[in-house]
Amino acid sequence: MSETRETWFDEPLIFTIAERHVRGRFVRLGPVLNRIMAAHSYPPVMEKLLAEALVLTVLLGSTLKDDESQMTLQAQTGGGPVDLLVCDYRAGELRGYLKFDAERLAEVGPDPTLFGLFGEGFLAITFDQAVSGERWQGIVPLEGSSIADAAEHYFEQSEQIPSLVRLCVRHDAELGCVAGGLLLQHLPDGEVGRPNGPLSRPIAQFNPFSTGLQSALVIGNIGAHLGFVSGASATDTPQRCTTLPDVAAGQNRLQNGIQIFPGSVPIYRGTQLVGAIGVSGDGIDQDDMISFLGTHNGGARVGTIGNAPIDKRADNIVVTLSDGKTVRLRYISCPFAPFLDTSQQNVCQGL
Repeated sequence: MSETRETWFDEPLIFTIAERHVRGRFVRLGPVLNRIMAAHSYPPVMEKLLAEALVLTVLLGSTLKDDESQMTLQAQTGGGPVDLLVCDYRAGELRGYLKFDAERLAEVGPDPTLFGLFGEGFLAITFDQAVSGERWQGIVPLEGSSIADAAEHYFEQSEQIPSLVRLCVRHDAELGCVAGGLLLQHLPDGEVGRPNGPLSRPIAQFNPFSTGLQSALVIGNIGAHLGFVSGASATDTPQRCTTLPDVAAGQNRLQNGIQIFPGSVPIYRGTQLVGAIGVSGDGIDQDDMISFLGTHNGGARVGTIGNAPIDKRADNIVVTLSDGKTVRLRYISCPFAPFLDTSQQNVCQGL
């Protein structure tokens, strides 16, 4: 039985429902929200927007592992009455600020859309990790009916984990501004209470030398080579990493094994697979982008090679899960606005 815990105001509740393959966070803000709001006189529309942003900041910021790290949520506006929206979370402390044009806000009415508030804006979510010194940022367009919709888009793009975000705000005569939020995420394979994925070993059998398909393809060759170098066998392993059936004399389709990790793409000449390229650096989205765009731009320059034809890519494959739901495999995932010196967006789209 799960431990029962009560939460009133200003403290996130973190939970896992293993039998439902769900993890989540819930928070209800009251006193801390009113202290932030008291610093400025916000009209109802702006109070609601800032309160939603603050709740979302707690839901995301409470995922940080140490007190020195910081999570920042910032809306980059593109022509609406909101000039600036920024919130941050560090060591349980929450801050937020909103700047707006009162005259332009009056023009959009009492129930404006995200586009009415921000124009063609973007939501930037930044994690500054104190221990590693790394910074990770995801940027998604401010689209949909609420900032919660933009947050769901962020999870879809950055983590590829089905996520549900719900935010609610009301102004109470006695309590002032009260807001709550819920984040639910589907547990991926291998998480607590979930079975291992089809290419991995059960967690009780997992170790760095037995990871699943990745190690199973090469373990026989490693054993043969160890036997040879130790003198136990006069026969070394062939000069390749797997013992799959040959498709031609001395050749199989996985001569050099397989690495199950994002950041690589195959290289084609027309419809013929001729090679591959892999990158490991700042993050998996950046790795994907560099491999994909590098292959595309290199092919455009030399004129004979390029990325896989669209009909041969993994995102054509839809898999039915055990619960009857379906999921489309990912081919690549590129950051929405990745460059510092240009505002170019969706740089991988259509290639």
